Amino acid sequence: MSDDNLKYAGMIVIAAICIIIGASLWPSLSNDVGTMTNTQSITNGLYTTPANGVTIDLVGQTLLSTPTVTNRTDGATVPTSNYTISEGISSSTGFKTIKYKTTGAAWATKNVNISYTYGAQGYIENSGGRAMIPLIFIFFAILLVVIALTPALRSGIMDMYHKVRGE
Repeated sequence: MSDDNLKYAGMIVIAAICIIIGASLWPSLSNDVGTMTNTQSITNGLYTTPANGVTIDLVGQTLLSTPTVTNRTDGATVPTSNYTISEGISSSTGFKTIKYKTTGAAWATKNVNISYTYGAQGYIENSGGRAMIPLIFIFFAILLVVIALTPALRSGIMDMYHKVRGE
């Protein structure tokens, strides 16, 4: 084999390895796009309020709406003076989460329904960041195409095209 053939064979092998690695990374990266960019809602999530002054972790990382808390037995709205719902750091996991804190003894250890809109763990709060996620995948796909075509373009296939056309 000549040195040129070895060079082209090496380029093809490297391109194949890069394409295989890139194609294998694609599904694992794209699985989290929805989590990073979409909001989710809980309607009438079933919770038992903690003791007075104690907090519990609710589902989600970023609170995106004003939550409503209702009594599970009669559907009456719980006054906001009896609780606070805010973002904070979970004492059990160390991650950012939505926290419910009972601030009135009258509503301690009661069964309630909580409804709110939230961003899941990994949600990108910045709208510019959420807009960049699809662009990352577009450029990643373009990179894979360039890697796939580079060996063919370097092999002189375009010179053969010009010879056929008589240029």
